[in-house]
Amino acid sequence: MDHLAPLPPNTTAQPLLDISHLTVQLHTRHGTIQPLHDFNLTLHHGETWGLIGESGSGKTLAMLAVMGLLPRNATAHGSIRLNGQELLGMDEPAWCRVRGSRIGMVFQEPMTALNPLQRVGDAVAEPLRLHRRLSAQAAREQAIGWLERVGIEHASERWRDYPHQFSGGQRQRIVLASALACQPQVLIADEPTTALDSTVQAQMLDLLQKLVAQEGMAMILISHDLALVARHVQRISVLYAGRVLEQGSSQAVFSHAAHPYTRALLAARPRLDQPRGTPLASIGGCLPDLYSLPQGCRFAERCQQAQDVCRESAPPERTVPADGPPHCVRCFFPQHPS
Repeated sequence: MDHLAPLPPNTTAQPLLDISHLTVQLHTRHGTIQPLHDFNLTLHHGETWGLIGESGSGKTLAMLAVMGLLPRNATAHGSIRLNGQELLGMDEPAWCRVRGSRIGMVFQEPMTALNPLQRVGDAVAEPLRLHRRLSAQAAREQAIGWLERVGIEHASERWRDYPHQFSGGQRQRIVLASALACQPQVLIADEPTTALDSTVQAQMLDLLQKLVAQEGMAMILISHDLALVARHVQRISVLYAGRVLEQGSSQAVFSHAAHPYTRALLAARPRLDQPRGTPLASIGGCLPDLYSLPQGCRFAERCQQAQDVCRESAPPERTVPADGPPHCVRCFFPQHPS
């Protein structure tokens, strides 16, 4: 079997979001590349899922496909179903009815997500007027309520302010309020803690987790920081060069990482218990060129455990540990923690 199988569902109910064999191709003047290959994810109501990997691994591209926001030179194949409704192939008016209403997204950089000439209260009210057909006054009242819920102090006064009058952390909260305003079924958060200090990062993720639980929605959290995200999601997929290399419960992946790439990501994170002056671990090399992908494991050239077979053939899917919870890894030589 070529794809990495999703974890067995934790409910017999129909999945909320079911992504099956999603492949994205980009057509450029230099040729066609495939930055996402055979991506699978099954998300149920109330579930939280983390997508982990370096920049360029395909995390954001997969979610742009879910939002119908792929660039014009992209084509997507496979299936994306929301409550059983197929999304791939819809026209733009149909996508507009889904975005913001049924699926919300917190983008990585709030200053590009917010209009610098629009009052923040109006930015939060806009999806309410578009999707809920509320009057300007009713939408504004709800927008102020959402600004209060995400922690903007004196929201009844500050809704008139503009994005540049807020700190980076506050702007990210405003973007979150806008994404949640219509109470979508699925929230996608793309690197929501980028450029925030460690204290504000933790506060932001705690807020996300709290609001998602209160609203009963599902969430997909995109990050490059496995250890940070593992505490805030139930399940994790680790992506590299457009392929899922490891997938399972956050506890299994974080505590029993089996793929060399996952283990390298964990080792590269700074630790407080390291002696002063200890050099930070790093992953040597870089992502493979998408125009000339290796025929074997895509991580082989950076993997210290790689053998000839890793470079010659695509690795199979395995379940590890054999006697533990479902935990899938694509590797010839998965490592078993003692």
